[in-house]
Amino acid sequence: MTFCLNRRRACVAALIAWLCAVTAGSVRVTAQDVGTEAQRNAGKALYLTNCSQCHGDKGDGQGYATVHLLPQPRNFTTGKFKVRTTPNGALPIHQDIVNVIRRGMPYTSMPAWPTLSDQQVSDLAYYITTFSADFSSKESVPKPVDLPSAPSMTTATVEMGKKLYVDNGCVKCHGTLGRADGPSSPTLTDELNRPIRPADLSQPWTFRGGPTREDIFRTMSTGFNGTPMPSFADALTPEQRWAITDFIVSLSGTDGPAYTNLVIAKYSPDAIDLAQGTKMFAAAPVARFPIIGQITEPVREFHPPVTNVLVQAIYDSDNMALLVRWHDRTAEKTGKNGPALVVPPEEEEQEGGAPAGAGGATAGGSPSNPFGDAEVTPGAAAPQNPFAEAEPTPAAAASEFSDAVAVQIPSQALTSARKPYFIFGDSQNSVDLWFFDLARTDPLQFLGKGSADRVLRVGRIVA
Repeated sequence: MTFCLNRRRACVAALIAWLCAVTAGSVRVTAQDVGTEAQRNAGKALYLTNCSQCHGDKGDGQGYATVHLLPQPRNFTTGKFKVRTTPNGALPIHQDIVNVIRRGMPYTSMPAWPTLSDQQVSDLAYYITTFSADFSSKESVPKPVDLPSAPSMTTATVEMGKKLYVDNGCVKCHGTLGRADGPSSPTLTDELNRPIRPADLSQPWTFRGGPTREDIFRTMSTGFNGTPMPSFADALTPEQRWAITDFIVSLSGTDGPAYTNLVIAKYSPDAIDLAQGTKMFAAAPVARFPIIGQITEPVREFHPPVTNVLVQAIYDSDNMALLVRWHDRTAEKTGKNGPALVVPPEEEEQEGGAPAGAGGATAGGSPSNPFGDAEVTPGAAAPQNPFAEAEPTPAAAASEFSDAVAVQIPSQALTSARKPYFIFGDSQNSVDLWFFDLARTDPLQFLGKGSADRVLRVGRIVA
C-alpha cells in the first residue's frame, strides 16, 4: 500500500515537472505581448485622435504634418525604435514603447503625454505594435539587455571615461567637449541617407532617451536603431560603459537648461575694451534663452539647428557690450545672411518635402539635403576674433549661409506695458535690429516696423 502511494506520488511529481517544462518552453517561443483585441481597439481610437497627424493613419510616418517636421516622425511599420532596453536591432518591449509615449522625445515634435492614464498609454502602445508584423513573430521576441545598477561616480571613473571616449571614437561625432562638433558630425546620415545630428552631450536635457546616468548607460548599451549611434554592449564591459557615462555627465555641469527671459548687465568701472575678448564678461551673469522655430511670418524657419543661446552683458558709463554664444557643428564664416535676405516664395515651403532650409538654412535646402549645405566660393578671410573658441576643422562643404545673430530692442524707451511685436516690431512700435554676421567684419543695424518693413540704418554699433 505504501509502495503504491509512493509510486503515485512519484508519478504526480513527474507529471508536474513535465507540465512545468512544457509551460517554460512555450514562454520562450511565444510572440511578444501585443495586448488583447479590446486593448488594441482602444489604442486605435487614441492613435487616430492624437498620433495619426504625424505618424499617419498607416503608422508609416507620413501624416499630413510630416512635411513640417524634422526629425521626421517614427515609421512604425519598420519595427525600428531608438529608445529601448533591448539589443541593437531588436524590437522594443511593451514598456519601452510606453515610456516613450509617456515621456516624449525632447526637442522633437514628439511630446510627452502626462494627461493620458496608464491604461490609455498601455493601449496605445499595444496598437502601435499592429503596424509591424515583426511583433507577431515568435522569432522576434526581444530580450532586454542587462542594465546593472549605477556604481558611484568618481574622479577616477570620469578620467577613465575620458580616455575611453577618445579611444572608442565618440569624439569623432560628438567632439572633444561633447558639443556635437566632431569632424564626422557634418557627414552623418541615418539608414535612409537623411542628414542626422549627433547629440550635444553638454546639454543633457536635449537627450532623446533621457538625461540620467541610467539613461545614458542604456543608450551606450543598446544604441539607437537606424542611426550611426552603435551599441557598445559587446565592445565594452559594464565598467567601461559606466566610465564613459560618467565622463558624459561631467561635460554638462548642470541638470537642466535653467532658461530665462532676462539678461542682467554687470557694471564695469573700467571702459569696455573689446580687445580683451571674453575676459571682460567673467563676472557677468549668464542667461540662457531657448531658440524656437519662427513659423508665423516670412521668412519661416521650422527647424532651427541651435536650441539655445547664452547671453552675458556688461556696461560702463558710455557703452554696453553683449556676449552671445551657442553650440553648432561648425562656425560658418562665409556665405550670406541678414534680415533683408529675400527668400523666393517657392523656397518658403517645398511641396511634398521638408520646408526649405530645414535644419538651419532659410533657403537653399532640398528634400535630399534639408540642411542646404550648398558649396559656395569662400569670401575674404575674417580678422582674428578675440571671442573665438577652439574649433575642429570642418569635414563638410561650406554652407550657403553664414552663422549670424541679431539683437532686437525697442527703438525708443517704452512708455507702457505694450512691447513691439516680437517679429521685427510693428508700425506703431519699431525696433532696432543689431545684426552680427560671422561673414562680415562690421555689424549692421536695421530699423524694423514689421516683417515687411525692414530698413538698413547707419550703424552706431561696433563688433
